[in-house]
Amino acid sequence: KRLDTAKGDAQIQLLNILIDRKAASATDALLAQAASKDPKVCAVALKGLGRIASPKVLPAIIKLLVKTEDGAVRHEAELAVVSVSRRIANPAEQADDVLAAIKTADSTPAKCSLLAVLGGIGNAKAFDAVKSAMDTKTPEIQDAAVRALTVWPNPTATDALLQIFGTTKNSTHRTLALRGIVRILSLD
Repeated sequence: KRLDTAKGDAQIQLLNILIDRKAASATDALLAQAASKDPKVCAVALKGLGRIASPKVLPAIIKLLVKTEDGAVRHEAELAVVSVSRRIANPAEQADDVLAAIKTADSTPAKCSLLAVLGGIGNAKAFDAVKSAMDTKTPEIQDAAVRALTVWPNPTATDALLQIFGTTKNSTHRTLALRGIVRILSLD
C-alpha cells in the first residue's frame, strides 16, 4: 500500500523489501513500478520480477523490454525475461514468448535485446532464431546474434561459432567467436 504513494529512494527501498521477502503476491505491484518514468525504479522493479515472477507474467515483462529506451532498464529487463523464461517447466517452450515478440518487434534495439535474451535461454528454437538472424542485412542485428551465440549456455553454438571464426571479415566478431568457443570448451 505504501508503494503507491512512495517517491524516490523510499520507493526503491520498499521494492527491495518486497524482493528480499520474495513476495510473489507483489508481482502486480512490481509490474506497475516497472512501467514507471523513473529509470532507477524501473530497474529495481524488473530485477524483482526476475527473481519472483511466474511465467504467466512473462508477456508483460517482454512488453516492457521491447518498449524501454533506457540502457540500464533494458539490461535488467533482459535478465528478468531470461530468468522467468527458465521457470517454464518444459525447456522446449521457454523461448516461445520471446520468439513471438521478435516477430512483431519493430525497432532494431528491441530485436537486439530479444536476441540477447534468446542467447540466455539457449534452447533449440532459440538457437534456430539466432542463427537465422546472422543472415540479416542489419549490422546491429548481426552483432547481437554473434554476441548471443558467444554466451550460449550449452555446446549447441560451437559449430556456429567455429564457422563465424573461420569466415568472418569482422575482427570483433572473430574475437568474440573465439572467446565463445573457449568458454564453451570450459563447460562441463
